[in-house]
Formats: sequence, structure tokens, C-alpha cells
Amino acid sequence: MKTTTLIYCGFVFYLFGKNGEISKHEMIFIWAFSVSGPLFFGIGLFLENYDLILGGLFITSILALIFTHQIITKRQLIKESEDEKINSK
Repeated sequence: MKTTTLIYCGFVFYLFGKNGEISKHEMIFIWAFSVSGPLFFGIGLFLENYDLILGGLFITSILALIFTHQIITKRQLIKESEDEKINSK
């Protein structure tokens, strides 16, 4: 469990450090790895294993942070382009 979360986090932070953002192609890989979050969570609930539950919640929360980052970045780019249009007039 710990190995899976470390590999997942390392992969995600490598992608962020490389470009500062995640491309659509790289997001497919993140989705593939993120499937393990709810899977670990569900298995942990079924087996009543606290470590699996925490690992699943951790992986799912990292995915939520990635989506939040993408939304904020996209909004900021739109706002900057609108400001440039207003200032150029």
C-alpha cells in the first residue's frame, strides 16, 4: 500500500515539476493510477483494514487536488486573456 502511494505521488509530482501543468495525454495515466484509490478504499472497508482505507482516501484526495489545480489554472488563464483584451482597447 505504501509503495503504491509513493509511486503515485512521485509520478504526479514529477509531471508537475516537469511542465508546471499536466497535459491531456499525461492525465490519462493519472486516471489509470487513480482507479486504485477507490479500489483500495472499497477493499479496506470490506476487509475492515484501516491502512487500505487511508491509502484509498489519500490517493483520491491527491486526484482532487490535481483537479483543483487544473480548474484554478484554467480560470487564471481565461482571466488573463480577458484582461489583455480590455487593456488593449
